[in-house]
Amino acid sequence: MVDEGPGVPPADFERIFDKFYRVQAQDRRRAGTGLGLAICRGFVEALGGWIVARNRRDRSGAVLTIRMPVVPEIVVSGSRSWRMANAYTVLVVDDEPPIRRFLRTSLVASGIPDR
Repeated sequence: MVDEGPGVPPADFERIFDKFYRVQAQDRRRAGTGLGLAICRGFVEALGGWIVARNRRDRSGAVLTIRMPVVPEIVVSGSRSWRMANAYTVLVVDDEPPIRRFLRTSLVASGIPDR
């Protein structure tokens, strides 16, 4: 995920994944409860992946990178693979409708079917 906000202070890269932690904004009201990224990290790590934060290099904003293990293609019953036989389901949960729409569009663009 990439945004165009003010970015994340380097000292907060790891802390933003702590429950209830919110980055200090000098002149803005901090939104949210500070649970979203903690929940994301919990899901990602429970599934064997990892998530990291950094700032964009080309302009202001943050980049959150999620890496998940790849399930190997295993041929079963002819030409069907394990991956085809056991399709992924992605549940998108967010309290902001624009973010849900963005994630849905991004997942479909990456090849995950819309159900």
